[in-house]
Order: sequence, then C-alpha cells, then structure tokens
Amino acid sequence: MALAFDEDSRFDEIDSVYVAQLGSSVVFEGEVPTGEILAQLVDTAFRVSGASDVQSDQVSIA
Repeated sequence: MALAFDEDSRFDEIDSVYVAQLGSSVVFEGEVPTGEILAQLVDTAFRVSGASDVQSDQVSIA
C-alpha cells in the first residue's frame, strides 16, 4: 500500500496522514488539506490489488 502512495507525486507534500492496511482493509487517520486530496487517497487505495474496503472517517480536512 505504501508503495502506491510513494509512487504518486500528488501525495508528496502530505505527511499528516497515517495509512495502515489490515488484511483487505485500508485505514486512513490524520489530516488532509482538502476533500479532493482525501478522495484521491481513497481512490488510489481502492486501486491497489487486494484492497476491498477503505476507511477514511478518521481523517479531518484542514
């Protein structure tokens, strides 16, 4: 999962989000600058093979 975000330059400046993969679930925690960035994170997570659930309810928008 981390590799997918490392390879996407849209997320280079974001260091306030914690990402964990628990089995097929991806969990985000922290803060992002905009809702658009959060949507992009979620979309990227769903594109990773094996991820079938993404939880972003613990992310706040600055």
